[in-house]
Amino acid sequence: GAVAAPPAGPPAVAAPPVKGKGKKSAREKREALKEARKQRTTDEKWAKRVAERQAAEKLEADRKAADVETARQIAAADAARKSEELEAQRQAVQVVQERRAAARRAEADRLAEEASEREARRLQAELQAELDREDLEAARRLAERLDAEDEAARGAGENVAAAASPHASQSVAA
Repeated sequence: GAVAAPPAGPPAVAAPPVKGKGKKSAREKREALKEARKQRTTDEKWAKRVAERQAAEKLEADRKAADVETARQIAAADAARKSEELEAQRQAVQVVQERRAAARRAEADRLAEEASEREARRLQAELQAELDREDLEAARRLAERLDAEDEAARGAGENVAAAASPHASQSVAA
């Protein structure tokens, strides 16, 4: 707290000795001593007040300096804490971003897998259709060949039968 300062101003100065008289009377000496004692007491009081005021000012300055240092330490601690909080937040954001990226990659992989499975099924179906067409074509050709062989066998059978008949032998001989 603030200390009440003593009233400003120089201490009272003793009145100069009265000139013109060569020798002081005992009464004048007593008054001069009394005045000097009074002045000394006043001077001591002023010196004591000045010393007290200076001590109080030094105490206040020390307290303010301590307050400034404490405030600096608190500010430094706050800055460090905020820095740590910001770093923790940055790391948390990075973890979330990494998790999201991993989830996106996993989803992309899953979609690619599904697409490749669909493509494989489509290709399998195309291949199967092609094989079915080839099988049908081969079956058709086989049926035609069998039909042709059947026709040929029937034709050969008719020729054999004609050759076996008596009329045919004459025409063959002729």
